[in-house]
Amino acid sequence: MEKDTKTFERIYYAVSEDTARQAKRMNSFYDYKAGSATADYRAMADEAYDLAEEKINGGLTPDNAETVWYLATKYARKMAEYLNAQNSNDTKCPSIMISGAGNFPVRKKEKQNAKRASLMNDYEYIQGLLVRIRNIAYSNAIKSSDPNAIELLEAKLERLEDAQAEMKHANAYHRKHKTMKGYVTLDGQAYSESQAEAEDERIKNSYSWAQKPYASFSLSNNNQNIASVKGRIEQIKKNKEIAAAGGMQYDTGDICEVVEDEADMRIRLLFPDKPDEDTRKILKSNGFVWSPKAGAWQRQLNNNGRRAVRWVLEALKKREQGGGE
Repeated sequence: MEKDTKTFERIYYAVSEDTARQAKRMNSFYDYKAGSATADYRAMADEAYDLAEEKINGGLTPDNAETVWYLATKYARKMAEYLNAQNSNDTKCPSIMISGAGNFPVRKKEKQNAKRASLMNDYEYIQGLLVRIRNIAYSNAIKSSDPNAIELLEAKLERLEDAQAEMKHANAYHRKHKTMKGYVTLDGQAYSESQAEAEDERIKNSYSWAQKPYASFSLSNNNQNIASVKGRIEQIKKNKEIAAAGGMQYDTGDICEVVEDEADMRIRLLFPDKPDEDTRKILKSNGFVWSPKAGAWQRQLNNNGRRAVRWVLEALKKREQGGGE
């Protein structure tokens, strides 16, 4: 199902032209081209937005589509912050080719270079957001068996936690000012006059117990979603840790081998020979499917999968002992 990307708004953040101009003057003999810093920034932001739109149009669920767009918007915001910080740092000390070697401020240059190294860490984090957009695009509903499940869920968790903080921020502002006029979001977006008036009108016409930007149930529901996602992340991490340590121990009775694959998040049953029809029925009834690639019967690696292994083994042992299925 294709998601209409028109419902998603591209947000661009301010890049200081004055700071960019000064940074250019202190590090180059060439003149600064007016508007170039903003143009370069928007091109970088559009790379993230274009990627997000491409992936959303590929058929993501609405929930994952929101997470993808959240990451793209975060990329746009963080990139603007990085460029402003980089340009500001470049104004702290001129290049030696501009100032000349005489009385060159060596200490200033050392501090500037240290800051550049720190900013490079920020840049690498920002570029990592593009990788996360690409990863989330290859999944729809986030399944625990997905190798990227933790990364996808952590991106969703960030979005939910940011939404929670924004809702609290908006409610606190309205409680203090009795209006949304002059409101600025946590990521620096100011409400326009018309936007604030429309929001004030909506709040005014809400139920008496919900006359604020976000009703209490909105925060409560979102908080429950946050707790749920955190729980899923912890459970998947725990499953991966167990698998990485060699997996749970099973009494197989030499019927088959049980392998927990932490990388693929699959639990597999490997038989020495092709299982007979009755065995295959037991496997299928417990959610196992044949994987020609793995050469094994497998299902998702989670607590339900581990329970299913025990049920299968118990059924097969019982049958071997003449007790039927």
